[in-house]
Amino acid sequence: MFGLAKKLKSETLPDEVVSRVYLARQPIFDDNNNIFAYELLYRSGNTNAARFDDANKATSELITNTFLSVGFDTISGGNKVFINLPRKFITGELPMPLDPDIVVLEILEDVSADPQVLAGVEFLIKQGFSIALDDFVETADNEAFLKYANFIKVDVLCVSDSELRAQVKGLKRFGVPLLAEKVETQERYQLCKQLGFRYFQGYFFSKPLIMEGRELSANQVSMLNILAKLQNPSCQVEELEKIIGHDIGLSYKLLKIINSSFYNIGKTVESIQHALILLGLNSLKKWVTLITLSSSKGKTSELLVLALLRARHCEGMAEKLKMKSEAAFTVGMFSLLDAIMDQPLPLLLSQLPLSNEVKLALLEGKGELGELLAAVTKYEVGDWECINIRYKHNDAIQLSYEQALLWCQQVKEDLGV
Repeated sequence: MFGLAKKLKSETLPDEVVSRVYLARQPIFDDNNNIFAYELLYRSGNTNAARFDDANKATSELITNTFLSVGFDTISGGNKVFINLPRKFITGELPMPLDPDIVVLEILEDVSADPQVLAGVEFLIKQGFSIALDDFVETADNEAFLKYANFIKVDVLCVSDSELRAQVKGLKRFGVPLLAEKVETQERYQLCKQLGFRYFQGYFFSKPLIMEGRELSANQVSMLNILAKLQNPSCQVEELEKIIGHDIGLSYKLLKIINSSFYNIGKTVESIQHALILLGLNSLKKWVTLITLSSSKGKTSELLVLALLRARHCEGMAEKLKMKSEAAFTVGMFSLLDAIMDQPLPLLLSQLPLSNEVKLALLEGKGELGELLAAVTKYEVGDWECINIRYKHNDAIQLSYEQALLWCQQVKEDLGV
């Protein structure tokens, strides 16, 4: 860890009092691959995403636990947040206490557009809320919602290209921005862009298109060289000082982080040698890895945020389950290395001196670390029903996620990403 364990313990619920509530977020991207918003996700550990005994209770718990666990500002990351809105919240039987400037309310597909619901929607709009229509397919029963919508979410997974084209053609006449959800392939993503979708959500964005055979840029070669040295078990203090000392930007960012409120050391750290004494070799290696990855160009800042969260979630889980936490952090961080560098993962990993256990987890999803990574990535997108049984009923997966969110928010500020 980065020496933050005590701080996190004081800011989150202790392990023994964590209730079994699953809370996560899924990013929504705009057409420039920037994060536009997050959808907040809640399920009980044993139910599928579409199966609620009481959707109103689920939304109530989602809102309450967002504030009680990590805080709304932390989980939103300063972005807009989409929240599912069942009938009783629409009609006013249950209160909506959130800020309308940052919350988008999703009307679920099973809510009927009856007079009471429409009156509730009008009242929410007068309060300043934006409205999204979830999993929307136009019918006579729900077309009345369209005049209130700020976003229309379309499930693009289980329809053919021709069906999707026809659906989009019908919806375009309303002039409402379209959001494609459950985008899982490059081909479907490209089709959605061609059809005019403005926003995108789905598994595809964890693994963007990798261009086979592209030549590594000079910046990427330099990054890989640094990463290779950092991952080499023989890398010692002198080698790390040399790496940092040859890069003024790296030295500046590292000293800025160490002297920030993140560590609250109480005295100024003026040299890399002093930082090594205070933090230790492994902590400093991690920071140099993060800063190196954050120096890449283009869409990296958005992907780096996801990689940071995943790495810390994996590490936190490993610590609680007595697994190899250092290796777990590496697996989480490098699981998005192909997306960050736009190169095939096997090619990138072949140039890094990683253990066979780490490579097996990253390339084939096998071994203890591979199972851990699979559990964390499924948790991220709300696919709780498919999480390995070892993690599914373990409070560590929830608590580690909440701690990772807090940690990631602070790191984002210090790294400036």
